[in-house]
Amino acid sequence: MDNIKKLIQQQFTDEHVSSINTTQDNNQNTDQPVSSINKDNKENHQDLASSEKNIEEEVKTPMDNQKTSSTKDTKVKEKMQEPALIFIPPVPTDPQLLELYNTCLTCKACELCDSALNLVFGDGNPNAQLMVIGEAPGADEDEQGRPFVGRAGQLLIKLLNKYGVQREEIFIANILKHRPPNNRNPLSSEISACTPFLRKQIEIIQPKLLITLGNFSSQYILETKTGITKIRGVVQESSYGMVMPTLHPSAIIRGAYPVDLLEKDVVTALQYIGYDVKLED
Repeated sequence: MDNIKKLIQQQFTDEHVSSINTTQDNNQNTDQPVSSINKDNKENHQDLASSEKNIEEEVKTPMDNQKTSSTKDTKVKEKMQEPALIFIPPVPTDPQLLELYNTCLTCKACELCDSALNLVFGDGNPNAQLMVIGEAPGADEDEQGRPFVGRAGQLLIKLLNKYGVQREEIFIANILKHRPPNNRNPLSSEISACTPFLRKQIEIIQPKLLITLGNFSSQYILETKTGITKIRGVVQESSYGMVMPTLHPSAIIRGAYPVDLLEKDVVTALQYIGYDVKLED
């Protein structure tokens, strides 16, 4: 940059000296005033300064563009290097549940294990008094290998927390152990393949009460075809033990039913197993 400026300055200086000498010679012949010569010199120096500034801008602009581009590239690389979240599916600590878990891992009774990301065996307290049974894993559950971690699960846990019950106190499972493609409804063949594992889970845990969420789990456990809106809210007997059928939280989220109905059923279930709670306004 300095070399370029020196070269330009030298070039203009040589030209100006030559111009001044020529002008002085001409002035001697034409009697041009000295003030006119000084004016010409001043304009020449202004031209020199203007040219140097233009060269600086021409040289500087590409460098600035390179810096801007380099900054953008760095930000893109940093974003690409951000570590992705890695979920580790929970593994049962209870010996009996662990043995059942390992058997379930190798199950090929249906094709869901080929399309799903993870086995969603179930999660929670192996000595739970309350066991919640849903329909099937969704996208979040499939990714994490843990049941009821999506919006529906968060709503359910929020209601339980409201009445002093933590997720770690209960056990949560589903009718199906793998996510159906695109969250479609379970097929009868898939239910037949997965439910032996559910039955064994219930035998090992021996909860005082089952809460079944929605049509599929409630109709299967109660061995009925009656819809959930007609059988919900009342503790009933089944071949699996005592059951409280209720609405699925996802139906509440969709706006199909008010959350008050689900909350009322949850409180009734907690009261049944001995919790001293009352429905809050």
